Amino acid sequence: MYKIFSLIALCAVMCVVGCSKDDNSPNNPNNNSNLKDWDWLKVGNKWEYATFFGKSDNPRYPMTNELIYEDVQEINISYYVYSGSNKTKIATKKPAKVFYTFNNIYNESYWTLTDEFIGDGYGSPEVFINSYVGQKWEVDAPDYIHSISEVVSLNTKVTTPSGTFNCIKIIHKLAKDANLTNPKNRRESYFCKKYGFIQHSIIENDTIFEARKLISKNF
Repeated sequence: MYKIFSLIALCAVMCVVGCSKDDNSPNNPNNNSNLKDWDWLKVGNKWEYATFFGKSDNPRYPMTNELIYEDVQEINISYYVYSGSNKTKIATKKPAKVFYTFNNIYNESYWTLTDEFIGDGYGSPEVFINSYVGQKWEVDAPDYIHSISEVVSLNTKVTTPSGTFNCIKIIHKLAKDANLTNPKNRRESYFCKKYGFIQHSIIENDTIFEARKLISKNF
């Protein structure tokens, strides 16, 4: 049961801190021309997800997300980037678009969009606007979602009940994993530039234990 709700928590976005607008800043997310490729963050867009266990095709624990409002705020940014075995902490404030999402489990949650990444309410990246294979970062967040993430593919095809999508594949090692060096135990996230978050999987011994998949969308 813990795994079920930890996966649902990973798929929802948490609270944001910040207060002031800064539409004219050079770091304003509107100023990054590559953002045009990430056009799924729009008010009115709606996604429905469900959890699938093992090889089962039976969907469980449905969750619907709808973007209901957007704003520009200054948020706290905190994460680590890796270069080889070295890591550097990024801690600053910058303007971000904040997208308020209503879902039937957590009520209100958030996506944040900066000129560099799409992230959660902790000011930590979920996926970078300019992603590349080998890109690696560490989330500075509570233990249950604290992770080291790495982009391993930019063109992975993922099929869910909603269709087949060309995705960025990201592997995560969670801080609560007993053995962070065991490549057979991991989490995997799949993002599509056009449609957003597609799937998150819990992998144990190289086998999918459970997966949260997109089952429908309205755009």
